[in-house]
Amino acid sequence: MDAIRKACASLEEGYMPPVTFVVVQKRHHTRLFPEVHGRRDMTDKSGNILPGTMVDLMISHPTEFDFYLCSHAGIQGTSRPTHYHVLYDENHFTADALQSLTNNLCYTYARCTRAVSVGEGPVEVCQLPKIKDNVKDVMFYC
Repeated sequence: MDAIRKACASLEEGYMPPVTFVVVQKRHHTRLFPEVHGRRDMTDKSGNILPGTMVDLMISHPTEFDFYLCSHAGIQGTSRPTHYHVLYDENHFTADALQSLTNNLCYTYARCTRAVSVGEGPVEVCQLPKIKDNVKDVMFYC
């Protein structure tokens, strides 16, 4: 948090936006299955749980803010849900609001019409093009 605060202060003096810090874990052994095996209304065509399935009871931590979300459809094999653990939340998200936001963010990748998975391994980051002054303060999704 100290590094985040210093980075914000380096952008503009007094800039202290509220921060929500969530650890996202994909490498775990938890798998989710429909409660009633064979019910087609509870599964996708491959027999996996439906996209958007979220679990925050029974298998999550009893006192901390964590949940499992399977935002994408399983293409091959058994779907692997992602485990989200909220470590710090200055935005005071309700569980439903953060879970909905998290699921929705999985669908904002402009180059894909499906949910995207959490990337594994190091990712090469390339320099972004300079943003024109007339649109630098505008956010736009198409």
